[in-house]
Amino acid sequence: GNVTGDTLIVRLRLELLELAVKEGIDGIILTGVYAHDFVYANGKTDDWYVTELERIVESNGGEFYGVQLVTSKETLLKRVVETDRQQWKKIHSTEVLEQALEKHDHTQPAPLKNNLVIDNTNTPAHEVAKQICAFAGVGTTSN
Repeated sequence: GNVTGDTLIVRLRLELLELAVKEGIDGIILTGVYAHDFVYANGKTDDWYVTELERIVESNGGEFYGVQLVTSKETLLKRVVETDRQQWKKIHSTEVLEQALEKHDHTQPAPLKNNLVIDNTNTPAHEVAKQICAFAGVGTTSN
């Protein structure tokens, strides 16, 4: 990335979120990787970014529920090579993942008022989904 491109992407994400919340769109789900020590090209941090997401939602009448999925490093290294990751252009090599894990600390919880951390090392996806739904107070999921 570059400073201008990265800055524009972050601004666009935040502006789209604000527009969606103002329009009353329910159930917006954003995904990403959080590292408390990550710094964007414009000098802003991941802490700033996630708290800005929370601020935008709440200041426009929405409810914000942060969810962090964590797992063991061993499990991450097994999952990263799964074929479905390639189609979504996610990291799909153990070498690149190892570098990312060494470069930034992904173990700290985000500084959010309403944040659920789930260790999904040994928890099936449908059980994780049930925990998230219960946390956010929405309908339950089935297996």
